[in-house]
Amino acid sequence: RSDIRRQNIQGQVSLFDTAVPGLQRSQANSYPDLPEYPRRTLLAMEKEMTGVYISGHPLEDYTDALDQLTFSTATVAEFDERDDKGLSEDSRLVRMGGMISSLRAKATRKGNMMGFLVLEDLTGQIECLLFPAIYERYYRGLQQDTAVLITGRLSVREDEETKLLADAITPLDDLDTAFRPVPKAPPATLAKEAPVKLYLRLKRSQMPDCEGVLRRMQGNIPVFLNLPDEGITLLAPQEWWCDDSIDARANLLEYLSKDDIKVVTKQ
Repeated sequence: RSDIRRQNIQGQVSLFDTAVPGLQRSQANSYPDLPEYPRRTLLAMEKEMTGVYISGHPLEDYTDALDQLTFSTATVAEFDERDDKGLSEDSRLVRMGGMISSLRAKATRKGNMMGFLVLEDLTGQIECLLFPAIYERYYRGLQQDTAVLITGRLSVREDEETKLLADAITPLDDLDTAFRPVPKAPPATLAKEAPVKLYLRLKRSQMPDCEGVLRRMQGNIPVFLNLPDEGITLLAPQEWWCDDSIDARANLLEYLSKDDIKVVTKQ
């Protein structure tokens, strides 16, 4: 029986050998000497397979750049420990760097597209809002797992997660551009150059109600307040500026007449 078993094994080996004519066994186990995947590719594969980074984090390549920033998600997390819960930081202009961990778009009631992305750094995450004008400018270059620097204003509200209203987005790979000084055009200049403006005719007693409406829809459209009883027109604080003049007009009709609300578009 041992002779028969030995012949059977030999027959199997012979059959395997003849399946690839002329191929030596040493050649069958020879593999090309290929270089390892780049580190970023390996990390991306880890994230795709497990949902988390294991052997490192892509942002470790940008440590020097991130160290130059004075604001991060850790700073935002500290708001909860403050007496005012960070409300005094509302509308503060900041720079935050990190990875785009998710990105989605949504149509406004006017039909324009705006973006919502989650920026993730080494300590946490923050949601960033891209109003239509900003989304139109940057959406072609936005991609998940891309390292970016976002310049924008904080939106701090009671009973809401702090958000970042994006004004500019720069790839972290482009450090020369990313770390140029933040342009600080005064609100009056921004309002003058804005293609759309919203004018409200009202009394001072109506201002708190209008402020409540406008603060819920912050954006880059400047709002002017005409006070006929006092004979003056004021530029509203940027916290009152809205993201959609048509929506703002509709919401303000609860407190003002249609003749008291005017949308002006630059020709």
